[in-house]
Amino acid sequence: HPAYTSPDCPTSVLREYLDKFVLTGDTAKAATKICEISEMEKPPARMFLGKTAIEAVRKRIKELQESLDESESWSEGLNA
Repeated sequence: HPAYTSPDCPTSVLREYLDKFVLTGDTAKAATKICEISEMEKPPARMFLGKTAIEAVRKRIKELQESLDESESWSEGLNA
């Protein structure tokens, strides 16, 4: 359908990204780890596999912590 051929269409953008996406590392080990985690009695709500993922999450946590610290005083006395 012509509506889906526009390069700005989210579907087209995703297709272009996925065409260039390359998995790195040992994907068989990752798949095994995912299976192990899925079979846990209480699996985690989120799972981060690989050093790149860990680094990205740590960076985001740092950003959130800094934002929280900067805005913490706004809540003083609100008791909400």
